[in-house]
Amino acid sequence: MNPMKTIRKSFSARLSLQVVMIASMVFGVVFSVLFFSSKRIVRQEAESHAGSELSGTVYQIEDILHQVEAAAKNMEWLVRDRLGNPDSLYAVTRMMMRTNPHVIGSCVAFEPGFYAEKFLFEIRSEDSFPHIFTVSYTHLRAHETGAYL
Repeated sequence: MNPMKTIRKSFSARLSLQVVMIASMVFGVVFSVLFFSSKRIVRQEAESHAGSELSGTVYQIEDILHQVEAAAKNMEWLVRDRLGNPDSLYAVTRMMMRTNPHVIGSCVAFEPGFYAEKFLFEIRSEDSFPHIFTVSYTHLRAHETGAYL
């Protein structure tokens, strides 16, 4: 006998088929609601976590910047104290780098003509992995170069 004719004639078969169809539709609706609500919750949680991580990173960067700014302000008196002896300023830039792990370079520069004997004068210390190297003095005279740097 044909199974379709049996389903049409049998009340229990039709009832069973209708129950299965309704149950599958309810399952589909519930599954869709759960999927979209969990997707929204996961997105909110991810955005919240990313925001927290970003805020933490911003605070760490600001902390490092404040440390470096404070170190530079603390070295200012040494530079002012040694203005009469410009050759001793190299030690100040080296000390700035040695005492502050976040500082990878230090420079003291003067306006042209600040020192009459050294028209353009700059002291620079840089930390380059794995060694520290120094470009110690730049002595240039305007009449020798013909231009300002």
